[in-house]
Amino acid sequence: MVGTRWLHELDSVKQLWAEEVRARKGGAAERRGLCLVCGEHRALLATIPEPVKKGAVPTAGGSNEGQLISINAPAQGRDAMTQLVNTPICHRCGGRAMAVLNHLVASERHRRRFRDDGVLLWWTRKPDPDSVLAMFFDDQPEATDIEHLIDSMNKTPSPAAAQRTDTDAFYSLSLGLNNARLVVRDWIEVPLTEAKKNLAAWYADHGVWDGWTRRTRYFPLWQMALSCGRWQGERYAPDSAPHGLEAELLHSALHHLSPPARALPLLLQRIHADRRVDAPRLALLRLLLTRSSNPQDRPMPQLDKDSEDPAYLCGRLFAVLESVQEAALPDINTTLRDKYFSAAVAAPGVTLRRLFTDSGAHFKRLRRDRAAAHKALEKRLFEIYSKVSDDLPGHLTDVQQGRFIIGYAHQRHDDILQRQAAKERKQAAIPAQQDVPAHEPAAV
Repeated sequence: MVGTRWLHELDSVKQLWAEEVRARKGGAAERRGLCLVCGEHRALLATIPEPVKKGAVPTAGGSNEGQLISINAPAQGRDAMTQLVNTPICHRCGGRAMAVLNHLVASERHRRRFRDDGVLLWWTRKPDPDSVLAMFFDDQPEATDIEHLIDSMNKTPSPAAAQRTDTDAFYSLSLGLNNARLVVRDWIEVPLTEAKKNLAAWYADHGVWDGWTRRTRYFPLWQMALSCGRWQGERYAPDSAPHGLEAELLHSALHHLSPPARALPLLLQRIHADRRVDAPRLALLRLLLTRSSNPQDRPMPQLDKDSEDPAYLCGRLFAVLESVQEAALPDINTTLRDKYFSAAVAAPGVTLRRLFTDSGAHFKRLRRDRAAAHKALEKRLFEIYSKVSDDLPGHLTDVQQGRFIIGYAHQRHDDILQRQAAKERKQAAIPAQQDVPAHEPAAV
């Protein structure tokens, strides 16, 4: 600083260093030609002006900085040409491109770092006033914002709104790092309205109904990928999610495509191993089936009492059998799910018939101790069993196992809500009976 001014802010200093950069990045002999970016004849770069900042792109190992274009050996380039001979970029466009790229990878709003490796960058042609895109990449999106997005995409626009064409566009770039070279894994360029529709469809396809709050629950991308990891008793193991699954699910969401084929067997494997079906796993399972090529695989977010699918009914049947055991033996240590869940999911024919026969002992105890519970559970059990008793499948495919698990979760949740409702009715009836005068009969 000289006096009160920085020397690097002087126009003459800026011009000097710009010429120095052009001399260094233009090679021994400066080339001129057509720039692929701006379409003008200018002095061309020999190499990209600067690398991506260190640590900006997560990587599992190796160098943590890389060049966007790096052709150092004749075998790597077309016609054995190295550097940027086959990718002509002028000094101005090359400098601006790297400056913007480094700005995006440092931005919290326009960047999504994957938990294993890689990063996704997104932006729009115009400044987007709403927070739809930022909401999608948020770790914990608000349910009200998601519901507003789904409603806005499903509503038919008015004639005046339909005449106004939204010219804004959505762009996203997925980058990885391999031996100091940036790898472009995915590139998206679509109208902004289409991107919002894809995100709305993503939420609508995986939403799970929560009877306690009477609302549909939605889950962030990272949590759905982590649900394929190992359960540790209170949470998922942080680094147990399959490598690259989060990026694959993101590709599915932005392109409105089916999730990767490997996700279903991975998820089923963890459900069998952990014997745990929670809301994130149920959401991912519903997404996998909803975007299946089979039109039969369109599970509802909550219990579907009209479904005639044998696998779905088998899941419901197993849930009711578990409820019967819990009602008869509330202090039991090992439940039906602990002992028979995996066997019932894979081969329901033999397992469910055996459990249905064994439930007679539980009903005998309920008839003696809890007549109301006996009546309700027996009716529910025989109602489901009558629909599937003649067609109990011997073995289930992966997709059918997914339907079984969804049916089990839906019925299990519905049983819990019915027990809670019965308990509340009973508690409400006790004070009402106490207020009735002794000479007056209580209302039934």
